[in-house]
Amino acid sequence: MFERYTEKARRVIFFARYEASQFGSPYIETEHLLLGLLREDKVLTNRFLRSHPALESIRQQIQEHTVMREKVSTSVDLPVSNECKRVLVYALEEADRLSHQNIGTEHLLLGLLREDKSFAGEILHERGLRLSTVREKLAQGHPAEELVEDESVLKAPGRLRHNRIRDFLAFRLRQFLETNPLGEVVVDTEFQLRPNMVRIPDIAFVTAEHIKEVNADLPISVPLTLAIEVVSPNDGAADLVEKIDEYLRAGALSVWVIYPNMLEAHIFRPGVNPRIQRSQELLSEEKLLPGFSLPLNTIFG
Repeated sequence: MFERYTEKARRVIFFARYEASQFGSPYIETEHLLLGLLREDKVLTNRFLRSHPALESIRQQIQEHTVMREKVSTSVDLPVSNECKRVLVYALEEADRLSHQNIGTEHLLLGLLREDKSFAGEILHERGLRLSTVREKLAQGHPAEELVEDESVLKAPGRLRHNRIRDFLAFRLRQFLETNPLGEVVVDTEFQLRPNMVRIPDIAFVTAEHIKEVNADLPISVPLTLAIEVVSPNDGAADLVEKIDEYLRAGALSVWVIYPNMLEAHIFRPGVNPRIQRSQELLSEEKLLPGFSLPLNTIFG
């Protein structure tokens, strides 16, 4: 039944079953599916339910509405209710409508909104979600969003100068790795730094050893060895410092911050003072990428 489901969507079902068992319900109801969605995909739910109080109040509302019974053992295979079955069918239809091969968490959300007379549908409607609006936003594509301490933060698309520098640097790194298979370079890819923290570095290098462990359909949860950020005019200094610290705490061995306006690169490593490299110097990382070097002034065009 769940062959087309993404790993995240399958985990929503798993968490829904767990929620039903904790409430002592003989069935997995739509509200349990909603709680599973809130647990598993915080980026999606924060996108449409922006405020933290709104998320917390949903669980409270479900608890107040539910007659608590004795907990059901997690070894018991709970069936889904008829309403929940319809939600799953709707999710399949929504994936097909959007020409998506897999059924993801976004399709489950649409399915809950279509089952508008269900308890979960009513909860979402009360909080301002409308099927047509959510469907339209999802059809427009998923904007780059980072998850910072359970809060969704939009990542603004880069300007032309930013993107040229990012793409040239990524190209030169990939070119080097073709003959030195040390790992993989990714661009604008989600990294799950910890459960409530997803960041999207401009460029990241993951070692060959770690890239083998990656599920390509999920945010990367293995350590990024090297993170690279190209500073844009709209980047705040405090946010940048916070990002650098998060990358290093998550296991990054080096963070490059490229400043196009100053023609500089600032190199951060754990436990040592930052190093500033100017345009006439070579950009290199001998321990991580032995043999790679690039005149810094070439990336600024």
